[in-house]
Amino acid sequence: MSGTFPTAGFTALGFRNNVTVRQTESVTGKTQRAKTGGQYWSLTLQSPPLERSAFQELYSFIVLQDGSFESFTLAPPVIGSTSGTASGELIISGASTAQKAAGTSEIKIGNRFDSSPMTGTLKKGDFIHIEDQDKIHMLTSDVTFDGSSTIAVGIYPPLLEATDNGKTVTFNSVPFKVHFVGDQQSFTIDQSGFYTYQIEVRESI
Repeated sequence: MSGTFPTAGFTALGFRNNVTVRQTESVTGKTQRAKTGGQYWSLTLQSPPLERSAFQELYSFIVLQDGSFESFTLAPPVIGSTSGTASGELIISGASTAQKAAGTSEIKIGNRFDSSPMTGTLKKGDFIHIEDQDKIHMLTSDVTFDGSSTIAVGIYPPLLEATDNGKTVTFNSVPFKVHFVGDQQSFTIDQSGFYTYQIEVRESI
């Protein structure tokens, strides 16, 4: 792990859900499909024009990653925070053994011991990060908090590893653990002396 990317000030973002499915087709046209690997998110981010001093700070961080060797955290602009109105401190709460186990597609969430009541909404399509886990999950159902209840919510993909009650759930500035897809990170300089760069990263899980 090698730090947190020092800015989220990108002008464009590309986002992809990656899964591997093997498909075979018989002579009659019947198909069979099987998942042959895990799921991961990947992102492409384009910087705005930067003055030299601002660019050099960022590029020094980029080269310290040794191409695709190191992993770092990055909070994507816009999609890295909820599209709902939720506020408060959120944790895994009241979850059954099944709702905490690896492979579950439903977790249970609620207030942090009622000290910071959850109000407002989270929306399907929002991303969350669960404490002590590298994988980022997307909500597959809407959630409306009333300040006291624990609520079951669907997630994608299923948990890769077990969690536990009391673990913090982050829904704003969600920290994606990523590494660069390639080993060459380039930049351009325009005639006015402004620098731009583009990075492509994928989840490290």
